[in-house]
Amino acid sequence: MRITFPIFHFVASSLHLCFFNHIVYNEKTKARSKTNHFMKNLRGDLIKFDLTKIEFSNNDEKRGVTLPSEPNTKLAELIGILIGDGHVAYYPKCHNYDIEISGHSDHDYSYHKDHINYLIKDLFNITPKFFIWKTRNEMRSRILSKAIFNFMKMMEFPGGRKGNMPVSAWIMKDGEYMRSFLRGLADTDFSLVFKRRSNGKYSYPVIKGSIKNRNVIGSVEKILKVLKIKYCVCYDENKYDKRSERNQTIHSIYIYGKKNLELWMKLVGFNNKKHLNKYIEWKNNGFVVVSKGRNGGPEGI
Repeated sequence: MRITFPIFHFVASSLHLCFFNHIVYNEKTKARSKTNHFMKNLRGDLIKFDLTKIEFSNNDEKRGVTLPSEPNTKLAELIGILIGDGHVAYYPKCHNYDIEISGHSDHDYSYHKDHINYLIKDLFNITPKFFIWKTRNEMRSRILSKAIFNFMKMMEFPGGRKGNMPVSAWIMKDGEYMRSFLRGLADTDFSLVFKRRSNGKYSYPVIKGSIKNRNVIGSVEKILKVLKIKYCVCYDENKYDKRSERNQTIHSIYIYGKKNLELWMKLVGFNNKKHLNKYIEWKNNGFVVVSKGRNGGPEGI
């Protein structure tokens, strides 16, 4: 592992160091070093997925499930979504090949219904089913497919806990794929908040993403460097997780300020209305009106 630390500062709300823009994180993992035998021409100009080893169930064939034969921006975005809020697993007792995307039943409903739904339909010719638990403010988009499950394993999803899975190499070789991947990840796992300034208005923008997967944060760093978006990265933060009721180690990316937000919107953007609506309000008024639970707390972050 090699890490360089050119410039750093303390984040006021925590005791960890936050390193700017030029951190290099290099860690060879087994997943990276293995040759992906499902892909052909990885180093050529044109990448084709080898679908000959993908097994379709009878139900897949009845429903007309299809698989992408080559990379595209929609697939890169879906991979970002799945890394953010997705789960890919096989349950042998009931023979279910399960692909799920979770969200908040209020904040993410339109994103699932109006975007994820059509994204999956375009990629696989199948429409996910929606499950909503209002008492838990939770929703899921779910598809059951042996072929899609095996295809996502080809994309390096482990089938179960995501752990430190890498971002597929083909995404990191193309600027459009990198932007699409980052948009999908940010729509599901990042927040856009506005900090209160001395005039009492919530007007200072911060994009924040916190992820347990160190490989993914390393890939996000590389993408932001390519896009020339300035950022701050904090590794190995200890954070209490309410769902598991235990401390977890996470890694966070912070993007501060108006200039960087505008550059983000120009190059990456959001498809999730919970982010877009905040941005539009801020763009129109110069600040956002903060209600309890909307902007991350009384200080806006």
